Amino acid sequence: MLVPKLIREVYANLFRKPATVQYPLEKREPPEGYRGIHIHIAEKCIGCGLCARDCPTGAIEMVMYPEAKRRLPVMHLEKCIFCYQCADSCPYDAFVPSKFFELAVIRGTEEEQKLVVAHPQGSVEPLKERPKPKPPLPRPPARSESKEGGAEG
Repeated sequence: MLVPKLIREVYANLFRKPATVQYPLEKREPPEGYRGIHIHIAEKCIGCGLCARDCPTGAIEMVMYPEAKRRLPVMHLEKCIFCYQCADSCPYDAFVPSKFFELAVIRGTEEEQKLVVAHPQGSVEPLKERPKPKPPLPRPPARSESKEGGAEG
């Protein structure tokens, strides 16, 4: 009969731990590998623009900083899908992942509303020396010259 089974389920769930949390009141640490906003380190950036070129949504704009005498990327987080293609494309590891994800604001302060556009972190100064690039990816194995499985003519 359907009713006793339903009552049994209700009683079982009454004493079970809830599946959800009261989010704003109970904060949880994001899991390992979580893709939060990117932190751009200006000291490592040479302004090559590969991050802006490879961004699939066009969320990165290269802006000239006169005090630094160079271009630096500015992230428009409202367009960003957090794919981290910019971090993969950067030859100098200038993008660092973070676990920060709380971007929504309701009538927040002007400082909170500035989170939508992420400017470079660190000192925006002329580069004293070129940063060391990350090592290149390993080359794929060479294809063998023999005709394996092919018809000879």
